[in-house]
Amino acid sequence: MSVAFILSLVAQWQCKYVDITNNDNNFGEGGMVDQAGIHCYQAGGGNWAYSVDVVSDTTQSLSYATVAMGGIAWLIFLLAICCKFPGPVWLLTGLLLAATAVTEGLVFREVFNSDFCTAGSGDSCAWGVGAKCAISAMTFWSLSSLMTCAMFKEAKESGGNEEGGDEEEG
Repeated sequence: MSVAFILSLVAQWQCKYVDITNNDNNFGEGGMVDQAGIHCYQAGGGNWAYSVDVVSDTTQSLSYATVAMGGIAWLIFLLAICCKFPGPVWLLTGLLLAATAVTEGLVFREVFNSDFCTAGSGDSCAWGVGAKCAISAMTFWSLSSLMTCAMFKEAKESGGNEEGGDEEEG
């Protein structure tokens, strides 16, 4: 779970999400763009530039949503060290993790459909470090979702009590 969160952070804020080849796009003021991320790009000459217009607002919003949802899920797991949560909390957390995996995948898709990758002739983007981290994060978010659903089943069967159920003797 923590691994997925760290990979998500690296993927979303890594300026090396895509490596751009065969690019006719003159987006940056410093020349053609060599690498790009969700919030920044590197123009020719190695100068990094931060811009809100690197990819669409939707992609950036999905990026923020991915990190926020992953952070909330991570906080729930952190609180689970001290508190015993009932089954519905684990079900909602599992669904939150599944939604996080989906938004991580949508960010990946949207970046590769951005102006950086569609400009020029043919395919102009290769997976960068950020894209590889996004794929890994999406995998870990999905696995975390499945394992959290198993926790829901376990909490439901135990009845949410420390002793393993609320059956009465008699």
